[in-house]
Amino acid sequence: MRVASNRDWLNKASVKSLIQIIDAGNNQSRFVGGCVRDSILGRPVLDIDIATRHSPDKIIQLLSSSNIIVRPTGIKHGTVSAFLDDQVFEITSLRRDLKTDGRHAEISFTDSWAEDAARRDFTMNALFMDKHGNIFDPVGGYKDVIRGRVCFVGDASRRIQEDFLRILRFFRFYAYFGQEQIDRDGLAACKKFAGELKALSGERIQSELFKIILSTNAFTALSKMSENKIMSKIFPGRLRMSEFSRLVFLEGADSDPIRRLAILLTTPTEKVIETLKLSNRMADHLTFYCEKEIDVSEEPKEIKRLFYEMRKMDLLGLLLIKTALNPKYKKMRDVANTIAQNWSVPTFPLRGLDLLKLGMKPGIEVGNLLKKVERWWILSGFKYNKEDCLKWVRDHYINQR
Repeated sequence: MRVASNRDWLNKASVKSLIQIIDAGNNQSRFVGGCVRDSILGRPVLDIDIATRHSPDKIIQLLSSSNIIVRPTGIKHGTVSAFLDDQVFEITSLRRDLKTDGRHAEISFTDSWAEDAARRDFTMNALFMDKHGNIFDPVGGYKDVIRGRVCFVGDASRRIQEDFLRILRFFRFYAYFGQEQIDRDGLAACKKFAGELKALSGERIQSELFKIILSTNAFTALSKMSENKIMSKIFPGRLRMSEFSRLVFLEGADSDPIRRLAILLTTPTEKVIETLKLSNRMADHLTFYCEKEIDVSEEPKEIKRLFYEMRKMDLLGLLLIKTALNPKYKKMRDVANTIAQNWSVPTFPLRGLDLLKLGMKPGIEVGNLLKKVERWWILSGFKYNKEDCLKWVRDHYINQR
């Protein structure tokens, strides 16, 4: 019997309490999926999923009787969530598929660990572990975890037809766990059904794509997707892979999915926003990164002006992208980084009320004058205070009326 290398998390009070309640020593419940895979790899375990022979109603009964908060978060698919000591545990009854359409599945419950494993996506996700750290491996996933081989359970085409999102998941898992050459059967099946990605919701595509482009091996995974015409089924146009690689290098640890999306894709911005169902904030930033033009300047005064005018956006992020696209922006970015470390964007000191107190009447004239004063203040390098601005108003407007 194989044993996981990282079992420390099994000794947490919340984990021990929960598994004791729903397992009770009868081999009714086991840990499954990512927490088992990460335990084998010696990685930190963050999310804990549990598979059980109990029905969802039985799990709710067992946990409720022990005063543990439980919610039927995915009851249609046999999943409930338990909340204990600031930890969320997803507990799902063993299942087998009755019918699938590439997006949704009709399931029935089973008491067979093997049947449940057979319906999972990848062999490395079809591993079970008991409360002692003993590994149960119905489909041979243990060796694939160790080797870094991302492989579908059983027939790759059949697994993909059950849920077309597994195409993107295949590349995501390859980006995070792949150590060997990409699995040829899996790759061929992904290529065969890539056109079906259009049937998926934008939110599901967005979630997987963001995880891919933020991964350490994003370049490798995206290159495979490009070579095999996977991405082109979602986004027409070429991928700027070299520029993407430069951006990743420049970013360091400060990665951002919208920045990476902006430099990777050449698809029209509106199409990307619609396809991925981006939030308004994400859409605004993507549009800014893709469409905002700025002239190269190494003058601190000009760069400060840009910081002020773009204060609701991300000038440093824009300069990252500009530099990755064209090295001529490098010195400008260096100056901007230095300014950002030593200077805070100021607030324009005047308000409309200040002008009304000078005797102006409410109306469009107040707004227009504020804009003129603000332009003068910006051109000065933001050095004037409120009294200086009021004096300018008196000298250039009030006293000349």
